[in-house]
Amino acid sequence: MRLFSSVMILSVLTTGPVYGHSFGEGFRVTPKDIAPFVALAAVFGQAFGDGNYNVMQDLPPRILADKYLMQAEQLLEKKEFDGALKFVERIIALRKKHGFALRDEFHYKHARIAYAAGRIPTAITAASAYLSSGSEGEFYKDAMALLIKAQELEFTPDKTCTGKSEGGGCWMALANHPDCYVWNPYPVKDETVTWTGGCAGNVANGEGTLTWAVSDGDSNKVTSTNTGRLHYGRFDGHWVLRFPDGPDHEGPFVDGKANGHWILRHSDGRVSEGPFVSGSRNGHWVEHYLNGYVGKGPYVDGKQNGYWVVRKNNSYKSKVRFVVGKQEGSYLRFRPDRPTGERCKSATYRNGDRVTEWNVVNESMCDF
Repeated sequence: MRLFSSVMILSVLTTGPVYGHSFGEGFRVTPKDIAPFVALAAVFGQAFGDGNYNVMQDLPPRILADKYLMQAEQLLEKKEFDGALKFVERIIALRKKHGFALRDEFHYKHARIAYAAGRIPTAITAASAYLSSGSEGEFYKDAMALLIKAQELEFTPDKTCTGKSEGGGCWMALANHPDCYVWNPYPVKDETVTWTGGCAGNVANGEGTLTWAVSDGDSNKVTSTNTGRLHYGRFDGHWVLRFPDGPDHEGPFVDGKANGHWILRHSDGRVSEGPFVSGSRNGHWVEHYLNGYVGKGPYVDGKQNGYWVVRKNNSYKSKVRFVVGKQEGSYLRFRPDRPTGERCKSATYRNGDRVTEWNVVNESMCDF
């Protein structure tokens, strides 16, 4: 026999305002006050229910809506976006059936969940509903920022690639699904793309593989095959980008731009590793070469900037300074394994070009 139920846990919440000596005269329960009880009820409802949450069906609709919203937020944290949306849909169905007013915060949380799930038009509608109540809301600034971001991502017919051969980003129709679009940040002439995943409305969304190709007149030549998750037509989360000549690149995207730690495997066998920020290399990078050399140094806005050091088995070392992607100043080669750190040779660079002859100190040491 069940000792207690989630309904029992929440029974105190079903009577409206709570008055009594232990709480203080005139004490009233608020949504924040009941949050721990809703969470506990959710746990017991799932643990002892039949999987359909029928154990909660006799709760007042408004309390049940609070429970569903909390469960939606829990699934959002776990990145289970579709499940989170289903709980939001239950809340909307409850409101339609029983006619109670939704709390203002619901619209903002709905917008967050819809945005994370790639339902950008829904996110715009929900964020606008929250903002329409005025500027005094707890999440006003966050809702405004979300609305602006969502509107920037939204698909509109005037932003398609139709009639556009090259240039800035645009929405490209899928060759295997002409009514569905994916965002192409760098369109090129005669380019096509196919998608193995699904579409939400008229925009590619979810997990799948994009295959990009360029027509040479007689056939399509594949330029890259990309596997990962699309968030409303844009790359999001972990992706693997494979190219015909062998290399592949692997790392995370956020809203269509590379962000986070990436590994770039090149056709010459070189492997680059380091962080991207908003689509450009930024921070400390490491280059591994097939001949055993390892280069280390900083990138700023996609270009080498600062001092780079190249080593081989800690025996040979080169040091060079880059300014906005070009060598600048002294270039040194030396042997750090020698007691005096003997220099092999040096030269001076300006704007990427060597402007002095090599100054060879020890020819026998330069063979590396």
